[in-house]
Amino acid sequence: ASVRRNKRFAGYQTKSISIVLRLLIFTLLFGKTREMTFTMRVPTIVAWLVAFGCFPQGRAGAISDHVALVYSQTYVHVDPKYSGNGRSASVVNTLHEARDIVRSRIETLVRQRSTGTIIVELAAGEHILPHGQPLVLDDRDGDSNNNGITVIWRSANASAPAVISAPVSIRGWKQSSDVQGALEAPIPSNFTKETPMRQLWVNSIRADRTRLYPGTTVDNNISLPAPNITFNGTSYPGGYDFSLAMANHSIDPTKWDNPSDVEFVYTGCACLNCWVEPRCTVDAVKGKDVYLKNPCWNKLWYFGIGWGGKPDGRLPRQPYYIENVKSNLTQPGQFYYDRSAGKVYYLPRDGETIASVEATATTATQQQLLVVNNTQNMQWNGVTFEYATWQGASEDGGFVDTQAAYLYREGEPPVNIRVQHSSQITFSSCTFRHLGGVYALGIDGGSHDVSVENCSFDDLSGGSVKLGYTGERGLPAPPPTTPEDERNQRYLVQDNLMVNHPVEYHGAIPIFAGYVLDVVIQYNTIENCSYSGISAGWGWGMSSYGGNVSINYNKLTNVMQLLDDGGCVYTNAPYQNSSVSYNYCSGDPKSYGAMYHDGGSGFWDETHNVINHARTACVFTHGTSHDEHIDYIWYNDTSGPHLQGNTSSSNIVDINNSLTWPTPAQKIVDGAGRRT
Repeated sequence: ASVRRNKRFAGYQTKSISIVLRLLIFTLLFGKTREMTFTMRVPTIVAWLVAFGCFPQGRAGAISDHVALVYSQTYVHVDPKYSGNGRSASVVNTLHEARDIVRSRIETLVRQRSTGTIIVELAAGEHILPHGQPLVLDDRDGDSNNNGITVIWRSANASAPAVISAPVSIRGWKQSSDVQGALEAPIPSNFTKETPMRQLWVNSIRADRTRLYPGTTVDNNISLPAPNITFNGTSYPGGYDFSLAMANHSIDPTKWDNPSDVEFVYTGCACLNCWVEPRCTVDAVKGKDVYLKNPCWNKLWYFGIGWGGKPDGRLPRQPYYIENVKSNLTQPGQFYYDRSAGKVYYLPRDGETIASVEATATTATQQQLLVVNNTQNMQWNGVTFEYATWQGASEDGGFVDTQAAYLYREGEPPVNIRVQHSSQITFSSCTFRHLGGVYALGIDGGSHDVSVENCSFDDLSGGSVKLGYTGERGLPAPPPTTPEDERNQRYLVQDNLMVNHPVEYHGAIPIFAGYVLDVVIQYNTIENCSYSGISAGWGWGMSSYGGNVSINYNKLTNVMQLLDDGGCVYTNAPYQNSSVSYNYCSGDPKSYGAMYHDGGSGFWDETHNVINHARTACVFTHGTSHDEHIDYIWYNDTSGPHLQGNTSSSNIVDINNSLTWPTPAQKIVDGAGRRT
């Protein structure tokens, strides 16, 4: 029998050699260079032989052990400007066309029982998504069945990145007839009068919404009276009581041209809670009363219940500021959106002209640019993501956050790029900018083995990266018995640059990790953020599957620039085998602690950290925190440690405003932050 099998295989070999010679000559002579290089043609011929049965097969059609699995590498080029003679099978104009080709190639590789890499190369410049159509990649677009297939989406030229975006241009600018010095333009054609506009960029710089600051010298010390609130036990509270005797036009609600887009913003301790900044827009102006939209106002009123407030609600104080009032369009770089009139107003900065505004004014209406769902083995290299938004804050529910920008009674913060229920996903050397989501990138839904490396994040309405789920405060945590495929685990966030954000949803955090397992956050540089720089954990002491989180070698500068009750690094969960080590923190002007382990935190080893110029405790372990170990901390121009709960500590050193750090501390300073 063995001899017969060998003779039969020899016959296959003779047949195969003949076919190989013919196909090789044909392919080398007539294959299109753009589609297939010489080194790619030969394995393709072998794949054809496998597909046509030129090699013997065993049971169930499996490839015989005599033939190794074929490795194939193919390219798809995406160039919006391409218009060659006819259409090439490997050169397309749009991302969605490329996705469809990738699906076809994957099907071919699976059918041939081959491994391979599919590379999608994106030409330099903008790849604009069709209106309302994010690039959605699912189990058909990656190696969802462990076939050894990798899909790489990358810029063709690293020095001229491809840009995936959904911009909406605003054209038709002219000198305004009713606002001195301002320009005005009609709303874009794909807008309706129901479409909010929360962001405007001119010359790639974000414009500011107009702001009125009650009770400050910004507006001549005019203060809002306390809200006139009634509560009968069943209905929600009423509105704000304004005094119409005020001469100032901007504070008089009866003079507001577009009241339904005027937004009340409640920032920090003076308004509700120190670590949040809710937003509600106006529903109606009735005489001297201004009513905010519901359910936003209702959520704002009852927000205090979850934080120990009275059962009948908690009184929010006056807003910190009021946005989008036309008469406050007074500063260069500000814009005002009048939805009712269908107009946008903009006050140019120095050097800007009607022509330059006409050429560059951009907004966004689409929330998501990219969704990766239920797939694996996918890489994104050197791609820029920009011009997306989230419009929910302008709607009836507003934006009422509980912590880390989690939406009270609504759920997880909206993101612009989302990875869910996926694995082996990498973002490397990518740029995230000009984004209006509450977070730029969200990774959750039971995803695992996801990395974000050497990326830059700038000009974001919210935070940079959100890892895992959280949940309403007080609800049960996902238990230690959570099934493997439901856990958010094995994440790597390293060597990223995150600067100057959030600029709108100030309670969001550059790096936030909720209920997660096996996470490494290291060598990141974070500068100028409104709340905490890095936050890990959720649940305030509740047991979960979370743990083994390492927050090491990060450089955090000028955190906590607006809100309070946070720090350079903040934790609030009992995560076994977790560490906060070898970090450098400089510039924390708020209270509590630069390294802050809140009530319920546990099992954190905090060692070898350096804290400089913090107007707070260098380390704070709060209340019910437990099993915390603090060792080798150097601090300067900062308060000493404030250790509560079950905390052990040693080697905490105040250098007393010395100009020189001790050698071990200086090594930590030098080694922290982005390496590339």
